[in-house]
Amino acid sequence: MWTFLLGMALAQASSPSWVDELALGSTGSEPASELLRGACASGDGDLEACAEQGWAMWSGRGPWPSRRRARRLAELSCGADVLRGCVLQAAMDAAKRPRAAWDLALDTWERGGLEAARVLYVIDPLGSLPYAASSCDAGVAEACVDWAREQSPADAHGRLRWSCELGLDDACVRAALADPAMDRPARVDALQALCDADIPWACAEARWLRQGSPADPAKTSGLGVDQARMALEEALPWMRDCVREALDEGSPAQGRLDFDLWGDGDGILRGLAWAEDPTGTLSACLADAVVGRRALPLARHAQRGRTSLVVDPHTALQVLPDHADDTYVAQRLRDVVGASWGQRAERCYLDHGGRSHDRVFAIVDTLFDRDGALRRSEWFERTGLDEVDACLLALVREAPPLGLLEGKTQLAVRFDFGAIDLRW
Repeated sequence: MWTFLLGMALAQASSPSWVDELALGSTGSEPASELLRGACASGDGDLEACAEQGWAMWSGRGPWPSRRRARRLAELSCGADVLRGCVLQAAMDAAKRPRAAWDLALDTWERGGLEAARVLYVIDPLGSLPYAASSCDAGVAEACVDWAREQSPADAHGRLRWSCELGLDDACVRAALADPAMDRPARVDALQALCDADIPWACAEARWLRQGSPADPAKTSGLGVDQARMALEEALPWMRDCVREALDEGSPAQGRLDFDLWGDGDGILRGLAWAEDPTGTLSACLADAVVGRRALPLARHAQRGRTSLVVDPHTALQVLPDHADDTYVAQRLRDVVGASWGQRAERCYLDHGGRSHDRVFAIVDTLFDRDGALRRSEWFERTGLDEVDACLLALVREAPPLGLLEGKTQLAVRFDFGAIDLRW
């Protein structure tokens, strides 16, 4: 994960001027990616273009991502002393061959490939700091951020400001978080100004600070959506109980909540930030469920990420076979009636006195003959609401023919009312 994120960051670093010119020439029928590939494959073979194509392939930015092809291009261009190609080759080896990657990155750095300081940082954060500092002072903005992560906020602030002046939005946010002269209100105002300038991370940091979180300029952005979702899976049962309790009290608790989260290096989830929660309930339930719990992977620094939660109270329908051999028949009935029966059953329930958040279920036993026609339906478990039960039984008795079956088949149709679907 570290090396992939490194690749994304380095691939987006400043390209040679000729690459910018190539991109400017792509406004016609050919996209920049095609022009880049053409330059690499031309008669003489522009090896700088090959290095840039390799970066695009490795980071997945182009229409033809291929790690194997990216490696060949890196080795080809590095062999011809194209420093960007050498940085790419070292970055690709940083995780599995750190010693070889360090030697190549150090040699590249000493020959003027100052971006290689970022590869050195991934392999040995503390041992690489002199190279990161020199690269930062020479104008490699991302190296300033790497160096600053290993310093106190006060010591980091100067180089973060320099990195911000070089045009790195990430560094502007970190500089505001590290500024020793700012109190909390001033820091929030600075972050809000960056947020208004369309830097999303600044918006999240401003919200976290307003909620009392500490200012931490060393956070990494290494927490992906999938990792965040996996970390929050254990919170789902708690969330269901909290949402159900809110519904019982008459509070709205249905919809979507988009939020940012951050945790410390020990994997403890420390804070959430959301732009809007129309219900006022989902955010409170989520905070109670996860903040303060060990949920995230261990890391060198605090981590941040973004995900969303969808809460949907609904009626769930299950068709259960009496025997394992009849599973395919149960699936056939689900496929035919699942969506419509679930919606109609919910109307039966709500129109005759049921409440959407009450946990109530009903089971109807059915028997289908060899021709696939419904021959019998009777109650196994009722809801206890006579009008609801009558409506549900009438619904089941409308079951369509299922086609020829191997023999008489028993199926149970179960309705679960007030089911709460939570999806990250």
